[in-house]
Amino acid sequence: MCILYAYMSDKEVKIFTVSEINNNVKEVLELQFQEYIYVEGEISQANTAQSGHMYLTLKDSISTVRCTLWSARVNRLNTFPELGLQVIVKCRVSFYEKNGSYQLDIIEMKSSSIGRFHELFEKLKIKLKNEGLFEESFKKKLPKYPKKIAVITSLTGSVIEDIIKVAQRRLPYIELDIYGCNVQGENCAKSIISQLIAINKLGNSDVIIIARGGGSLEDLIEYNNELLARQIYNSNIPVIAAVGHETDTTIVDLVSDIRAATPSEAAEIATQFSKDDILKNIEEMKNYIDQNISSKIKDIKYYLLNKKNIVDKNNPVNKINSYNQTLDLLSESLGS
Repeated sequence: MCILYAYMSDKEVKIFTVSEINNNVKEVLELQFQEYIYVEGEISQANTAQSGHMYLTLKDSISTVRCTLWSARVNRLNTFPELGLQVIVKCRVSFYEKNGSYQLDIIEMKSSSIGRFHELFEKLKIKLKNEGLFEESFKKKLPKYPKKIAVITSLTGSVIEDIIKVAQRRLPYIELDIYGCNVQGENCAKSIISQLIAINKLGNSDVIIIARGGGSLEDLIEYNNELLARQIYNSNIPVIAAVGHETDTTIVDLVSDIRAATPSEAAEIATQFSKDDILKNIEEMKNYIDQNISSKIKDIKYYLLNKKNIVDKNNPVNKINSYNQTLDLLSESLGS
């Protein structure tokens, strides 16, 4: 390495190259952060290179920091990086000498909103449970043979198709009314509440299904809305909830009259007695009636036969004939 010296104000001064400074800073910085650290922030930028490596920017209310996420780690993440997502990353502090900037080399990532999700969920769950909103005794029973089902869901996607397919296969006569709503985001709970009010005001539906497809825990935050929970509880029409995955429980699941794991299962529950079940019940009722009528006829025949025997036994003609026979026997006895 060539060392240059300059003379300034009659003093000998060492002159560093840019690379030397960056190397020294890298050594000092990475020595200071030898262990993995955890950093929380919001993803404000996310770019994916052709190589598959991702370059992110995390920010808080004051500062930003650049991050690298190598392609080999992307598929192993539990949480995929998206703009606006609040995350906690396990990382190593590194220094990129070429542009003289430090960055975070991301090893793991998880959403920090999940912790707040559970915290809010538990607080509201305890509150509503103490008020009795989850009590089985207050849950409304589903009608055996519904004529109309109201479905609250997104107007796009496969959820509607799945519900229609299952419902019409099981009960071809069933009528389905679809009420569009936002299934996630800030206006999700508000839009569902609006549709619940409209359906109850009309009052011509037998069952309400609130449905959405799968999603992350962040997508389900709105389903822990207290006003939405109370609207479901106060509904005059029984409500089936089919939101999220079977392992993800929300307040909507707990307060609804019935919970379904999927929209298709919700349609099956709403049509608990299919056309085949109805036909089978009709056949069983027909056999039951036939057996009862046959049994009744036998009982009546037996009753009439007994009555006939009694009548025959007490017939006056038979009585007279019996007396005549007695007279004949007595006459014969006297003649002899």
